[in-house]
Amino acid sequence: MEELYGLSGEQIVASGNYSDKSTKITFRLTSADDIFAEINKSDTARLLIPELDVEIPPGRQRYCTIQDFLKETQENIEEATTNFTHNSMISKVDLIIHKIEMALIGQQDLTIVLDDPLSISSIEEVTNEQLKTIEIYHRTFDQCEELGIPYTSGFEVKYFNDIKKAAPIVSRYIQQSKKIVVFSGAGVSVESGIPAFRTPGADDNIWDNHSSKDEVIDNFMATQKSREGYWKMCSDIYPKIRDASPNPSHTFFYDMYEEGKLYHIITQNIDGLYEKAGIPPYKIIELHGSCTRVVCLSCDKYYDRDEIHQRNLDGDLSPCCDDEYCKGLLKPDTVSFGQNLKPGSIQFCQKVIEESDLLIVMGTSLVVEPANKLPVVAMSKNIPILLLNMGTTQYDKYVNVHVDGPCGTLMQSVGECLSQEVVAPLTIPSKPRFLNELLFGKVVDKYHHDNNTFFG
Repeated sequence: MEELYGLSGEQIVASGNYSDKSTKITFRLTSADDIFAEINKSDTARLLIPELDVEIPPGRQRYCTIQDFLKETQENIEEATTNFTHNSMISKVDLIIHKIEMALIGQQDLTIVLDDPLSISSIEEVTNEQLKTIEIYHRTFDQCEELGIPYTSGFEVKYFNDIKKAAPIVSRYIQQSKKIVVFSGAGVSVESGIPAFRTPGADDNIWDNHSSKDEVIDNFMATQKSREGYWKMCSDIYPKIRDASPNPSHTFFYDMYEEGKLYHIITQNIDGLYEKAGIPPYKIIELHGSCTRVVCLSCDKYYDRDEIHQRNLDGDLSPCCDDEYCKGLLKPDTVSFGQNLKPGSIQFCQKVIEESDLLIVMGTSLVVEPANKLPVVAMSKNIPILLLNMGTTQYDKYVNVHVDGPCGTLMQSVGECLSQEVVAPLTIPSKPRFLNELLFGKVVDKYHHDNNTFFG
């Protein structure tokens, strides 16, 4: 792509003349002979020296020798640290400068890394090509957003509407994973007899008999009438949730927990069925809370839901805290319209997805914000995504496998596949997300240069 050198990333994107892959060049500087090797850095690339914790971020083009780069780095560090007074920081800076000086005379090995999502940067004129490697990877969702170009998954999505055909494929992903995160929605609980409650036109749509305004947190806090309407709605729904039993989706992931494969479950459901199935609470992130407990909005005291439900039945239409010094309003420990999620919950979900090696999204239409953005975390890290859902979502074309069907039936079939003595391993194509080699989270092919559900 020599004809693109000198052009900005914006110009290259506008021309449409760019590779569909990205490159990461790593060069090991081991002698003074190579300090005159040429660095051609585009304004979309990152230039790093990992040993020195030095980085030139995207946004600046560079055409220079390694010698010039090291000398400029040394000068910038010296200039930036002239006012340092802390001894430990001064010692650290002195060590970095010493390493640069030694590298310039060939007595200190350093690694030069050039990571370019547009694949137009290079390191040329090195004396020993054996010390240079090039890694090809597929651009991530985040990189595409930064560059302003369309994201493509880099592989053909495997789509199934036949459970028997889908089960062996899903089972292979699960078998080869060690840290599975599940993101679960209302579709999972429906198979336990818990309606989605808000499906338009459905017989069990709660808005046919109750006002949606009563579930707005500001209205609940403001008027007795709204609180009584809200508690009436909750009392009508609660028995179905209380009496429901875990289905094969819940019990399957209990088995995965027992095998040590389940990292976390992120659920939008408030029914407590994963815990009922035996999965310990510390493994479950209840993003929208749980209707199995009640909380005082003033003192945070918790109550058993059955106790408060009985108070409802006995005529207490808007229960309050029984602490004589509090008397605050009680509410099921769930997220109402306009009510914030618990602080840090989304950030924690993002963290566990980043640390996973497989994300299973099941039973959710992925429309409720902000939770519907969580799959993007896996996309940005090229973590495999299995989407198990009835119907379509906005992420269908970005996942590895999409199964259109009931989750419980599928997971039962997957369990049967896994119970067999041998499950054939996946054949790993040279496409993203199948690899666990997460160097920068995106490596695809390495080669050497010379060869809505608050109620569920």
